[in-house]
Amino acid sequence: MLDARQPTRLDLSLRPTPACADRQRARVARQRNWSYGFLGTGGLLAGVAGYLFVDARSDWMRWDKRQNDLDAAWADASGEAAGPVEEQRQNDALARSVQSETQVAIALGALGLAALAEGVYLYLTADPASEPPAPRARRQRAVGGLP
Repeated sequence: MLDARQPTRLDLSLRPTPACADRQRARVARQRNWSYGFLGTGGLLAGVAGYLFVDARSDWMRWDKRQNDLDAAWADASGEAAGPVEEQRQNDALARSVQSETQVAIALGALGLAALAEGVYLYLTADPASEPPAPRARRQRAVGGLP
């Protein structure tokens, strides 16, 4: 007989219904697919950002060399009214291009890192251990004449 003053503990093993298990497996699969998409997109954006950064660095080195040459030319042409004006304009345009390319590289790199972080988060939170086991075929036993 059960004592009403004492807590009753039941050891139960609950299994989700097949429909519930299928929904949970589908949710985990969708989340994993989204994580792969974010990881791929983040990797692509980070790769493009890296390329743009390396290209901007190369252009900056070219600008710096040209600017040193132009500074020397301006120093030589100090008494003249017109120095290497056109070359200076071209080099200034290169400097603006380098600055813009660097800003785009930083923005794409930040977006790429954010997408990679989201992909890792989605991948790690789509825990396959939380998936219910696949439904098993039930064995039916006749007990006392009942199926």
